[in-house]
Amino acid sequence: MDKKIFCLGSCFGKERTIFDNTSKFNVIEKNIGSFADLMTETSDLFKNDLIILDVNLLYEQKNICMLDAIHFLNTLMNVSNNDYQCRLAIGVQKDTDTSRIQELLHTDICGIFSIDDSDEEKLTFLSKATSKEFYITKEVKKIIDSPVNEDESSIKLTPRQKQILMLIRTRGASNKSIAKTLKISESTVKLHLSAIFKKYGVRNRTQLALFSGNTK
Repeated sequence: MDKKIFCLGSCFGKERTIFDNTSKFNVIEKNIGSFADLMTETSDLFKNDLIILDVNLLYEQKNICMLDAIHFLNTLMNVSNNDYQCRLAIGVQKDTDTSRIQELLHTDICGIFSIDDSDEEKLTFLSKATSKEFYITKEVKKIIDSPVNEDESSIKLTPRQKQILMLIRTRGASNKSIAKTLKISESTVKLHLSAIFKKYGVRNRTQLALFSGNTK
C-alpha cells in the first residue's frame, strides 16, 4: 500500500521512497520561510497520509511559532472533510533542546522521530504514525532522558501515586490491574492518575512513561 509523507523541512535529507513488508512510503520535502508559506501548502497538504514538521527549521524561522503551526494544521484537519485521515508528526535532531520536545509532547501530534534515527527505526516510525499509533523513536527517547529534566526533581508524589506510577512504568498496568494489585477501586486509580498527569504536565500514559524517571 502506498503512503504519502510530506515533510515541511528536511527530516530525511532528500526526497525518497522507503519500503517495508506491506507499504511503500513516498517522502516529499519542502522548506518554508514563513507562516504564509505554510498556509499556501494547505490546499493539497491533507491529501498526504502523514505531515512531518521539521522542528529545528520552524524554530529557526522568526515568522513561525511551532506551537501555532501545529495548532493551525490540526484545526484545519479537524474542520475539513479529510478522507485521507492525515496525521501530524514532528522531526527533531539530537541537539534539539529537551524542553522543546517536552513542549511538543503536550500537543496533538502522533509521534516524534529524529533524523539521527537508523533507517530501520525511521521505517518503524512511519509505519506506526500512518497507522494512527503514537510513537516516539529511540533517539528521541535518548534526548528526553538526557539531560535529566530539571523540573522532575521538584515533583512530589504521594506514596500511593508512586505505587501507581511504578506499576505503569514497569508493567504498563491498566487501571483495572492497578486497582486489583493495590486493592483499591478503579475510580480511585483514575483520581490518582489525573493528579499524576497534572503534576507531570502530561495528558496520557505514554507521555507519563517518557517523562517520569525514578521518582523518589
